[in-house]
Amino acid sequence: MVDCHVGDVSGFGLCEVVRENEAGQGVKLFLFIVDDRPEVRDKAMAAGTDVMVLKSPEAAEIVNIVHKEFSRDSQEK
Repeated sequence: MVDCHVGDVSGFGLCEVVRENEAGQGVKLFLFIVDDRPEVRDKAMAAGTDVMVLKSPEAAEIVNIVHKEFSRDSQEK
């Protein structure tokens, strides 16, 4: 899961880097976007995004849940 705008990092650019790396070919990329215009969706698809999620209060909840799960999993290892 990647946010389209993460501080100084571009979510689009991060998706491109993942896709350029052979190990990233099998990674499913979810990109959270605030702008649902077709040109933004086109840019996300060109960057290698699999799924785009329009940011909303519900989307923020999803990010928090996934973050907790990954944190818990890494602590259990």
